[in-house]
Amino acid sequence: MIVLTDGLENTPPMIKDAAASLNNRTFAIGFGQAAAISTAALNQITQNQGGYLVVTGPITPEENFALTEYFLKIQAGVSNSSAVLDPRGELIFGTTHRIPFQLTTADHGVDVVLLSPAPYYINFRLETPDGKIINPAIAAAEPAIQFFTTPRVSYYRASLPMLAGDRQGSHRGVWHVLLGLSDRAKDGDRQLIASLGRPAIPYSLLVHTYSDLTFRPALLQTDFDPGAAVQLRVALDQYTAPLDTPSTVWAEIARPDGSNQTLMLARTSPGRYSASFTADEIGVYSALLRARGVNLEGQSFAREQRFTAATMIGGNQGSQPGGDDRLCQLIHCLTSRKVITPELERALVAHGFDLRALLACLEEQCRRTDGSLGGEAPYMPGDVSVTPRLTFTASELRSVLVELQQQAVGAPAHFAEVVKAEPVPRPEPPPPGKAPERPVPFPKPPQDKPKPKM
Repeated sequence: MIVLTDGLENTPPMIKDAAASLNNRTFAIGFGQAAAISTAALNQITQNQGGYLVVTGPITPEENFALTEYFLKIQAGVSNSSAVLDPRGELIFGTTHRIPFQLTTADHGVDVVLLSPAPYYINFRLETPDGKIINPAIAAAEPAIQFFTTPRVSYYRASLPMLAGDRQGSHRGVWHVLLGLSDRAKDGDRQLIASLGRPAIPYSLLVHTYSDLTFRPALLQTDFDPGAAVQLRVALDQYTAPLDTPSTVWAEIARPDGSNQTLMLARTSPGRYSASFTADEIGVYSALLRARGVNLEGQSFAREQRFTAATMIGGNQGSQPGGDDRLCQLIHCLTSRKVITPELERALVAHGFDLRALLACLEEQCRRTDGSLGGEAPYMPGDVSVTPRLTFTASELRSVLVELQQQAVGAPAHFAEVVKAEPVPRPEPPPPGKAPERPVPFPKPPQDKPKPKM
């Protein structure tokens, strides 16, 4: 299951109530700043269900393909494929980006995915370990390769080896992705260039492999106040057993202030690596977990995957959606038309009691959220004035309601004066020779005929 949110929880069912019913892997994507998202609650349900939370931080207009990227990364985790490569870049005219990635004989399939606001302007090719070029035309002729393109995504999906006529040279080894702007981009639409703000097209590249060599990274966070400890873990397996071969595992951490940190993960047992860092600043941290090593056949491999962590003031406070749910349900019942009749409402007004103001106050208190998940201030439109409140017990409130209802019997109405209905005259028929007026597009329904008096 994937949870997509752009704000704090403020409408039932709440996350804590729905968590018990989750029985599948759960992932979450939070758009925006961590302080504006129910970070702690989402982290709890995702980490307990074998998934993870991604906090995007601010998304600039040129990164409007980011949602697709996050969904594809989650899909890779669901399908148990391993991320080989996850770089980002920008393309300008006259340059070609040649991006390497490694595959081994333990890999039996691969997806090479290009995300961009305009992938149709990008010349997207693959280069095999022995130097052969694969483009969309060649992919159409090879039974092992498929090429797909959409307005936001282009990708190759292939089984290995890729080329029927060169099986040895199109499987294990160092591959390259070749990216460059095509000639048609020279006449690209000006609206796109203006929206990007510069003469360059951004992209994100994802390489996922289906393999017997698995890379299972994880980021664990249970504290969300500044100074929180964030744990990083990586598991490397081949043929379902821990990979006990020389490997190097590290994390490249981008901090909220724009600085970068490289952190080596220590080997704790065969195929298992761990480290931690302190998130002492407020904001979103990006952690790219990477691994390099050799598999059981002595072939080099590389894997990487990106995660996020977040801290905020008051991040450890739980969700408090504005009072006890049962009390709010009782108040809603007591203030409904089942309890407060029109006669009682008129009687209250006659005694100087503004019932509608009371109902509005109760509704506000039972629906608002104080935003304590991320330490945010609640949204309060306009100026807020605080007035003293009276406190009643349940029995006193019941007695007051009963007394007022008894007083309302026979009370005169003070709300509106009922005007006696008058018949509506029928329109005069048009004179002979004149076209009738066009009917109203949405005429009112016909009125019921009055019943004859008995």
